[in-house]
Amino acid sequence: MEGRVPAPHLLVMGLGAVVCFIAPLVLSTWLGRRNRFNLRAFIVGALMFFLFALILERVASALILGRDPTASPIYQNVWVFMVYGGLMAGVFEETARLVGYRILRASSGDSYDTALSYGDGHGGLECILMGAVAYVNALTASFYINSGRISQILGKLPEAQREVYVQSLQQLISQHWSSLLWGTFERLIALVIQIALSVIVFHAIKTRQFRYFLLAVLLHAIVDFPAVLYQRGILTSIPLLEFAVAIIGGGIAYLAYRLATQTSSAC
Repeated sequence: MEGRVPAPHLLVMGLGAVVCFIAPLVLSTWLGRRNRFNLRAFIVGALMFFLFALILERVASALILGRDPTASPIYQNVWVFMVYGGLMAGVFEETARLVGYRILRASSGDSYDTALSYGDGHGGLECILMGAVAYVNALTASFYINSGRISQILGKLPEAQREVYVQSLQQLISQHWSSLLWGTFERLIALVIQIALSVIVFHAIKTRQFRYFLLAVLLHAIVDFPAVLYQRGILTSIPLLEFAVAIIGGGIAYLAYRLATQTSSAC
């Protein structure tokens, strides 16, 4: 395999791994120092994300799209796939929050601090797995490439999987280091969005207004649309992608803040 992973790439990936790992912990510490941290909600949030997003959603997608997702009519139509992907994430992850709050026996008398801790657990595990762990895996592959030992990994992979892996490694080598920096930014924005959506679903339970749960599903789907368009080549600019996600995410966070503060002041 030709090429080497430049030093700036290694540095950015290393920093990204550290940031994505400590960000949820920093938030937990901040809440704890203000006596607002709920450890049980944090753990339930992480477990619900793992169960619904990493297991149940993937099983459902495999059943719907089939063994070869690219051959599915849903996948072949970019706009249908965009709606499908967004709604799948929205339905499964917001249902995870609903189930999680039921496990916690959340009620109208509970504080929104429960939602903050739950969101930190839900979004924090996502930040660690999709951010920190992904960066560590990329760093490991980079060291194998730069030491000329990448063939040791490639030789153990099936041919079809090997081709996909080589393509991802070539992209890693050829892309600018700033692309990796944008990835860290995206993970942090995603953490904020996950916490905000946790507040909105909690608001649905606290006020017994189911429409806010449906709103959370819709907002989750919408914030995933730009990423799907980027994956399918419709959206080609990474800064534009992240700007779009940040704008949508900022709107969701503001809505969550308004719901929480208005309800708290009314009590």
